[in-house]
Amino acid sequence: QPRNIVFFGETGAGKSSTINLIAGSGVANTNNDGGACTRVSACYEATIDNVAFKLWDTCGLSSETPVVIVVTNLERENNMDDWWEKNKSSLQRLGMEFDGHACITA
Repeated sequence: QPRNIVFFGETGAGKSSTINLIAGSGVANTNNDGGACTRVSACYEATIDNVAFKLWDTCGLSSETPVVIVVTNLERENNMDDWWEKNKSSLQRLGMEFDGHACITA
């Protein structure tokens, strides 16, 4: 099962360029003027150290757009919300701030 990585950011922030860097090739359209080049979300596949990834490129957001995180694959957790409490500070140390969260199973 591939791991999903979703790229969010303002228009012209470099989401598509970052995907190209990770993928090792120019799979995502880019431009150098800082304008929008991703008009609809797109998925690009990459394999890194024998691990499959799906890299999701999203349309640029305006500033102050709220972002929430949905954490899946928590079937082995006794209490899914405990996962968030255990890991929230690690995400914050990495500069990831969310306006909300949901811990779910399929």
